[in-house]
Amino acid sequence: MFYDPADRDDLCLDPRRIAQMADAFSRALDVDPRRLLDQAYAYGCLSAAWNADGEEEQRDLAIAAAIKQVRQTAYEISSDFSYPLGTHQSHRRISLAKALA
Repeated sequence: MFYDPADRDDLCLDPRRIAQMADAFSRALDVDPRRLLDQAYAYGCLSAAWNADGEEEQRDLAIAAAIKQVRQTAYEISSDFSYPLGTHQSHRRISLAKALA
């Protein structure tokens, strides 16, 4: 969902939209937003590899970089990348101010 719509890179690259989507999906799916952003980043990197040597590769990498930036600014990156059960409740709201700083 972070990479759609395909013809609107301006939306897909918007940090505010990325943060809002992560927050909305986190609440709807009861999943840690860090996990959502990490998975969206991994998806973009894999998609870029599948589309190597094409325009889609650059698009996927650009959006993945935007997602990574939101992830890094909205949450401290832990060295173990673990998501202990129950901890996502305290991280549910992404600070849009931090994401856009």
